[in-house]
Amino acid sequence: MTLDYSHEKAHQILLTLGTMDASLVERIEAACVHPFLALAEGRTGGLSDSLVGAFAALLEEMSSVEPSGGEGSTHATLMSVDESTVQSFAERMVDLCIEVLQVDGPEVTKLVELREE
Repeated sequence: MTLDYSHEKAHQILLTLGTMDASLVERIEAACVHPFLALAEGRTGGLSDSLVGAFAALLEEMSSVEPSGGEGSTHATLMSVDESTVQSFAERMVDLCIEVLQVDGPEVTKLVELREE
């Protein structure tokens, strides 16, 4: 995997959080399904261990409550915390994604270039 793939996942997370027509809890859950998980597990490439670790730590925090039914641990956690904590999770996700997008390398496709295609 490459840094390009990391940038793509970060961009997907930002789009999901910012544009999906759903509650904040639902947007966070949708962003965690694949893109955030891929970054937290270091499956994208090009990121420092500390940045991957920051994603993993936040994901662990956002999925710390044991599910009681058919829902996942992220849903259980988001439903057990107050709105300000949910907001904080979203803000921290955005901060981490911005950090990913600021990582530069020779194989990176700039988002501006993607818009021009």
